[in-house]
Amino acid sequence: MNEEQKKWHKQFWDNFGVTAYLRFGCFTTLWILLGIGLSDVFHSSGILLIFTILLMIYGALSLVWKPIYLLHRKILGNPNLPTEPISFRRINAAHQTSRQPIPWLYYVPAILMAVLTTIITWVVLYYMFTVIMK
Repeated sequence: MNEEQKKWHKQFWDNFGVTAYLRFGCFTTLWILLGIGLSDVFHSSGILLIFTILLMIYGALSLVWKPIYLLHRKILGNPNLPTEPISFRRINAAHQTSRQPIPWLYYVPAILMAVLTTIITWVVLYYMFTVIMK
């Protein structure tokens, strides 16, 4: 991180207090409850899925994209937060140090965990749709 990013992080997290956590928690809870309510009214679980995906997008982009960051500042209600989102400088490929490629053997645990997680997910979904949904 460069100095500007460190300064931004310091200002943001020094001013992000208990009230900001509570306001963010209330916003998240109300957003999910709104999704649950609308999905119940329209009898569509897709609406809740859309609300959940929008909440994830909001969480991922709230500190880096200016329109969502301005909404984030309004939700938190703290005027001491930085006025602009964090700036990410582009990485210049010419300044990167060359590293040796990682041997393929080091990827095996990650691949095994991904395969295992996928199999467990399929088993849980199969169990949910065959046994529970009867």
